[in-house]
Amino acid sequence: MMIMCGEFYSLDTPIGEVLIEALDETPAQVILPGSGIKAGRSVEQAPESVRVMAEILLAFFEGKEPDPAFTCRLLDGVEVSDFGRRVLEKVAEIPRGSTSSYGDIAAMAGNPGAARAVGGVMSSNPFPLIIPCHRVIRSDGGIGGFGGGEEIKSWLLTFETRGRA
Repeated sequence: MMIMCGEFYSLDTPIGEVLIEALDETPAQVILPGSGIKAGRSVEQAPESVRVMAEILLAFFEGKEPDPAFTCRLLDGVEVSDFGRRVLEKVAEIPRGSTSSYGDIAAMAGNPGAARAVGGVMSSNPFPLIIPCHRVIRSDGGIGGFGGGEEIKSWLLTFETRGRA
């Protein structure tokens, strides 16, 4: 997570308070609970683009996946390497209720053997939940790291396989 010093808007979700940071009224990143950052405003006070993102995040908890075109537009607005973009695009394709390993994602992104690099991309994913990095696990089946913590990652994976919150 990289703090960009924009405006922070708070959204209550089943996993706790999720923040949407906006720069120039455009969503720049989603920040999961536990960051220590305090939002000054609720999403009801946010620009329309932030409110749209909030609706997409809430829809996630209702079992709906974001439109792939929306995800691509989000990635157009952030600085990411070519490899990082390929990784994030592949992660966005992991179906709800499924997982892929860091190594599998590296191979799909055209760089077999770059599992650790995939982990680095996951740790800097600007849009967790929308780009579901929680669905990427270790090759041995272990849960692996997650910006929101392993407890939230485990909850999300269980939630996605069992249904609504």
